Amino acid sequence: EGVLSFIENTFANLNTLTGNDRSAKRLLILDDAGPHKRPTISSYFENEAVSSTLRPTYLPPHSPFLNPCEEIFGLIATNLWREEFQSVLKGHNIDTMTKTLAHQCANMSKELII
Repeated sequence: EGVLSFIENTFANLNTLTGNDRSAKRLLILDDAGPHKRPTISSYFENEAVSSTLRPTYLPPHSPFLNPCEEIFGLIATNLWREEFQSVLKGHNIDTMTKTLAHQCANMSKELII
């Protein structure tokens, strides 16, 4: 499962950064998307090794204004769709879309992100 894999990798990276310090407490903020609340995700957070240092915190439903990523995703999606649509018309494939996405992320202004 993609979401679980992402969370597992995030947890592993956080552990590496903190030298596996079990006293370090962390919050993982998730939006109300269905995949974030699947039983496999809930079970993962119930694991003692995880629950002692990482706790999920869910944003309220229908609150994209609390999730700054939504604005960034919106801008990327708008630009990606515009450029990818043109690419599709020209016969390009998923590689073109991937490169376009990387380009959009790399060229995002610092002011927009902060």
